[in-house]
Amino acid sequence: MKTESAATPSIDVIIPVYNGGRFVGDAINSVVEQIYPANRIIVVNDGSTDNTEAAVLEIREKSKIEIVYVKKDNGGPNSARNSGLELAKSGFVAFLDADDCWYPNKLERQIAKFGEGDGRLGVVYCGYSLIDGDGKPFFGIPIIEIDETMRGQVFRKLLRKNMIIGSASGVLVRRSCFETVGRFDESLRVGEDWDMWLRLAKEFKYDFVNEPLIKIRRHSDNAQADDLHVFRNLIRFYDKWASLVPASGDVPVGWAKTLSVAVLGRFPAGDFLTILIGGLSGKSRRRMFRLTFGSVRLFLSFAAAYLSLRGVLSGLSISVKSVSRFFGDIGLICFGKYAKRQD
Repeated sequence: MKTESAATPSIDVIIPVYNGGRFVGDAINSVVEQIYPANRIIVVNDGSTDNTEAAVLEIREKSKIEIVYVKKDNGGPNSARNSGLELAKSGFVAFLDADDCWYPNKLERQIAKFGEGDGRLGVVYCGYSLIDGDGKPFFGIPIIEIDETMRGQVFRKLLRKNMIIGSASGVLVRRSCFETVGRFDESLRVGEDWDMWLRLAKEFKYDFVNEPLIKIRRHSDNAQADDLHVFRNLIRFYDKWASLVPASGDVPVGWAKTLSVAVLGRFPAGDFLTILIGGLSGKSRRRMFRLTFGSVRLFLSFAAAYLSLRGVLSGLSISVKSVSRFFGDIGLICFGKYAKRQD
């Protein structure tokens, strides 16, 4: 087991797993094979009903790195990560989803980046590649490149959208940062990673290694949940952060656009509009839909009318770029003087 020192900081790796018996062995082995060895691997079985336990225990018998195995009732990935954090003792913590893998130099490259930074550097993330269920390169969707400006103080940029690519599998975090910002929010099932990255970005600096160091697996088992579930939980995330930012003008207008596109794309189905209006507090509505003085319906009406005039509302297909252009114009021309108004 590695001991903590200034020259060789130690790293605990937390692997949350739910019904991941098919892939968790590959994930664990990719940690064991790191050039910069991890101190411990903490595997949290989040109520799996498949062969996950057998797969983990078999690997643990042969592993040259200590594997701590925890079994708990199902509570979601954030609950599992929090259980792992309670057991983490090393100076740094890395997370790895059970169906993803790391390149052998992942920890080495990231810990070196911490050596170049100052004491306020709290998070180092990285690029990624895609693999399929068999571990072969996957080219079905484009890779998102790292934004070169996303280093240092990134909270304002990160507030607009989640720009920390690679999901939780791609970050290395100084463990003391969690003592400042707290644990993962277990009430969130969409945007849960983004929520933590924002909390960390408010207090600490970010940096990155601009090369693929992780392999994100695309397979049938990790398909996104149904639209209604995603929409409902996305609103929960936006509602939380619309209340947390200091002023109304700090809430990105893009959040309202994203939700509007979701509603208009399914109109006249009423569930999405009802959930949107009912899921936001009055304060969040005023802040997110401030261009129409907090009126969700008026915001949607402007968007639908504009898109209809431009000829892009065809078969209920919405152009996000057109929505963005429209609200950029109308915000500056008609409502600009209200954009920075405090609540």
